[in-house]
Amino acid sequence: MLHRDTLGVLTDRRPRARLRSVGRGSRRQPGVAPARVLLCSHDGYGLGHVRRNMLLADAVLAAGPAVEVTVMTGVAADLPWLRPTGVEVLQMPSILKGADGAYRGDGLSVEDAVGIRERLFRSAVARLRPDVVVIDRHPFGTSGELRRGLELAAAQGAAVVLGLRDVLDDPAVAARLASLGPAVA
Repeated sequence: MLHRDTLGVLTDRRPRARLRSVGRGSRRQPGVAPARVLLCSHDGYGLGHVRRNMLLADAVLAAGPAVEVTVMTGVAADLPWLRPTGVEVLQMPSILKGADGAYRGDGLSVEDAVGIRERLFRSAVARLRPDVVVIDRHPFGTSGELRRGLELAAAQGAAVVLGLRDVLDDPAVAARLASLGPAVA
């Protein structure tokens, strides 16, 4: 059964697969369908969000051999730690935050970048059929571009999780921002 959480994301709280703590080893076990985890961060310039997702990916891989991890990011840099064994990394166009707080595309209009990001994320969800989707910082992406993909993931039975680095604000302020929609939250 699907539930709408406090941010309006449809979720099914029953992931299809469970991770077992059995240590590192082969990523696949014969006859066991792998748990699929999709981690998405909006990064465009800084590395903190994608670095945190890579640490989560490493922890998930350490939890058990029957797991597949995919990370989606806007970081364009080809960094050694961004290409670890056992993690598929999908790149999407960067969206950068300017000094004025407004987002802009990196080499594209922000509208084009957002449209491409929306199509890539939804396509990745359709292809991967993740059991768990973790979205970093922005519940629906920086401009709402993840909403359709998240709805598809929930309809496919994925658990949808919002990853936050810390308490970002007073709870009343955070609730107010979340109620205003994805462009603000």
